[in-house]
Amino acid sequence: MTVTRPEGPAARRTMARSVGGRAGGWRAGGWRATLRRTGDLALVGIVTVLGCVPLLTVGASLAVASAAVHHWCEHDELPPTRVLVRRFARALLPGVPASAGLLGVTALLLVDVTAVRGGRVPGGALAMALTTACALLVLGAWALLVAAVGAQGGRGWLVATRRTASTVCAAPAVLAAAAGVVGLVALMAWMLPASAPVLPGYALFAVHVVLRRARIAAGPRGATPTAPGGGGPAGAAPRAVRGKGLRADLGG
Repeated sequence: MTVTRPEGPAARRTMARSVGGRAGGWRAGGWRATLRRTGDLALVGIVTVLGCVPLLTVGASLAVASAAVHHWCEHDELPPTRVLVRRFARALLPGVPASAGLLGVTALLLVDVTAVRGGRVPGGALAMALTTACALLVLGAWALLVAAVGAQGGRGWLVATRRTASTVCAAPAVLAAAAGVVGLVALMAWMLPASAPVLPGYALFAVHVVLRRARIAAGPRGATPTAPGGGGPAGAAPRAVRGKGLRADLGG
């Protein structure tokens, strides 16, 4: 699909409707399809948690899980297992620095939060609130980075880092939304520990939706939306494309 910049709020709304406004959404296919989609994301979460157990595979596991969710958003189904296995094997070595970075940042944030909460740092409740907010923003940036890597097939950490930085600079609200997703997932894991293994799949899905909607709202400068396949304006998308139910809720 060729996407060109919508000029003004009205044009952006038109683009959002044409790219992501197909009828149906999660309701397409009835309750059985909704249950299947819920199970798909839960499965992604469980496999991701298991893949992160060796610690050094955290980067590869998150990259492949994000790629699976990206494929799922596009096609309403998970990729074949053999494809995921190949992607995981390719992502192992490139993912080691990402694993070390994420684990290091998480450890530092936990130390900071623990120190503030234990009263070893002055400031009380205000310091705790500011530290928690900073921690959520940092983890939200990581979540956006993982989503960007997934959109590239589970590789290309450096390229994804540059794209994520550009996205956040252009639309800081995206970072706030991703931080909100991380905070909500952490709260759910704290309140319902039994649900923790399935939450990563839903978190990745939410962050992918945030990233997709941000890219729709800030498409390339100086052009008009076009339909998939380049067949004219976005409003003239083919009927077969407009019928994609799941993508109606994803913004693209």
